[in-house]
Amino acid sequence: MVPGLSSAISVPSLAKIPLTKRGVSSSLTILTGHRADENEEDWRSLGDTVVVLMAVENLDVIVRKLLRAGKNPSTPCALISHGSTEDERLAVSTLGNITEFSNRMRLEPPAVLIVGDVVNSLLDFRGKHVTTFRARDEVVRTEKLVKGAGGLPEVFEICEISPAEKNLIAASKRKWDTLVFMSASGVRSAVKFFDFKKYNLIAVGGTTRKELGKHVRKRVWVPEVQNIRGVGKLLRRKKWGRVLAFRSPLAEEKLAGATNIVAYRVKPKNLSSAVRRYLKTKSDFTLLTSTGLLDFVLNASDKMGLRKKFVEKTNDSFVISLGSSTTARALAAGIRVNHEPENPTIDSLLIRK
Repeated sequence: MVPGLSSAISVPSLAKIPLTKRGVSSSLTILTGHRADENEEDWRSLGDTVVVLMAVENLDVIVRKLLRAGKNPSTPCALISHGSTEDERLAVSTLGNITEFSNRMRLEPPAVLIVGDVVNSLLDFRGKHVTTFRARDEVVRTEKLVKGAGGLPEVFEICEISPAEKNLIAASKRKWDTLVFMSASGVRSAVKFFDFKKYNLIAVGGTTRKELGKHVRKRVWVPEVQNIRGVGKLLRRKKWGRVLAFRSPLAEEKLAGATNIVAYRVKPKNLSSAVRRYLKTKSDFTLLTSTGLLDFVLNASDKMGLRKKFVEKTNDSFVISLGSSTTARALAAGIRVNHEPENPTIDSLLIRK
């Protein structure tokens, strides 16, 4: 921190968030949130970028006032706690979700809130090293997605997948109206056992939908919110009878109102090698794609006596977690998650419209 320089300017700058940017933001408003309350006069004529000082304690009120002032709930924002110190924490979300996300991250005052499209600079993968841990059948595609976003992929293969044939054969003998696939691996595992054209099909994520498209020409429904709760909402609306959901053996949540089966087996491999390589690899972003895969690397690093180094290495990067359960597991392990996309799929994160 530079003495005499306001934290409204210095903290975002140190976090590499430009407050103005050609073609993105040409105006700036600085406010204080310490005394913000519902009875105070509404904020008006806000700039493209808004910085709110002392933002944590009244964050819910601040968000409501910004929304009433015309800011969109989908506006990117960043909350920086203890900026420029060893205890700095950074949470990136949307204006509509920042309160809930920061509460889960347990961010404490003092904190600065930055609201505006300039925050998207934190999610610019161009020229940055993006590391992640994936199953064998997802490595090549993940590398292509990272490269397509302009990033430099470092994808570590830590397991291989094979169909859970007994489960799939038994399920294929029963009558179903709707099949739900949570991943492309589920599609690849089930394709030999089910004639997809006979069913209503639901896919979570673009990868899963594309995989289904390789095997059947019919409409595939994708829930608006791409997680298990989004699927549940779609099913309640459609009322599609008997539902079979294909899940990973590592998944903790089950789809309510459906028969859930484990569609494939996951066999860990190369874990020690992957952990050692990760510790030596430059990482600007660390992408945590699932609770199960995170558990694999945490347990492996623990057995190697490298758990502390693994967590420290991860925390030196910008950590992106795909899903609330993965975030919860990361936080329990001491990993500081910086961003949890509202649509928790790797496609939504890396393929920008």
